[in-house]
Amino acid sequence: MAEYRFTRACRLATSSDYREVFDKAEYKVSCRHILMLAIKQRHQSRIGIVVSKKNIPKATKRNRVKRLIRESFRGTKSQIPNLDVIVLIRRGIDDLPNVK
Repeated sequence: MAEYRFTRACRLATSSDYREVFDKAEYKVSCRHILMLAIKQRHQSRIGIVVSKKNIPKATKRNRVKRLIRESFRGTKSQIPNLDVIVLIRRGIDDLPNVK
């Protein structure tokens, strides 16, 4: 069970962590609602989430989106190679339904 925890070590915590991914992005995946940037790293996978108030005005909806992304990462991080990933949320994702 310990490998499924979402600890501080699983997060991009500082602005320098984010800046490194933004500046040196090796991988870019994009769709209508999400943009993901990633770089390889030596240790475990880490994730950072960027949700602007401009794209999702209501805090409850921003928090829901972040919670779903964190939960998805937490459950699949053992299958993800060692990457630092930033997930940027675009407008309209808060209108999508939860998929089970």
